[in-house]
Amino acid sequence: MLLNFLITNFGGELAALGAAFLWALSAVIYAHLGQKILPLALNLSKDVIAIAFIALTLIVQGNYLPTDMNALSLGFLLLSGVLGIGLGDTFYFEALNHLGARRTLLVEALAPPLSAFIALIFLQEALTRAALAETAISPLWSTLLRLIGGVLVLLLWIPLQKQPHLGFKPLQSKQLLGIITITALFSTYLGILLQQTALKYTATGIAQSLLATSPLFVLPIAIGMGEVVSPRAFLGVLVALGGIGLLFGNH
Repeated sequence: MLLNFLITNFGGELAALGAAFLWALSAVIYAHLGQKILPLALNLSKDVIAIAFIALTLIVQGNYLPTDMNALSLGFLLLSGVLGIGLGDTFYFEALNHLGARRTLLVEALAPPLSAFIALIFLQEALTRAALAETAISPLWSTLLRLIGGVLVLLLWIPLQKQPHLGFKPLQSKQLLGIITITALFSTYLGILLQQTALKYTATGIAQSLLATSPLFVLPIAIGMGEVVSPRAFLGVLVALGGIGLLFGNH
């Protein structure tokens, strides 16, 4: 009874918290995988697996082509994938290797205010709407195209590395490949779906604030894994989340 009430009245909010939790959990897993797999190889593997899941879903749905797609939209989505997934996720995995999941997610909390600031300066854009929620392109197709953009830049980047084949040697382990597959399923595939559900069924400011709570979820995970978390760490997370709440609360 209570569960039905929560889903009916707070479905968007619960979806946002679910996505934040999955991203926090996946950050911890990727931080451990990064000790064995180079960021470029880990990113490419994760993206290819996520593409397979999304493509399979689109085929089952019979959604073979994106609606209302034009060359400009296609270009922007691919470019977004090149920057955000190809380059951004590789740097993100590198940060996880050096800073750990807790500190990396705390720094990542700067993304919403930085995005708002850049949009204001370069686009004179006020902070209102959810970008993918208001477009005719489905979340699955937009995610698929962004992942393709990310894979394309990685395929160009990897051959430039010294002995690039060595980065993929750990993937010969079926256990590691299985962990990457499950993590990609929950973080990239299910996480994106929950994110778009949140943006569709609740106010943008609330959704964005709740989606940014990954640093809060990662604290009990880190404690459960034996990491010592200081009161300053808790305070830092609360300050970051409070700032995000104030940023989106008036919009």
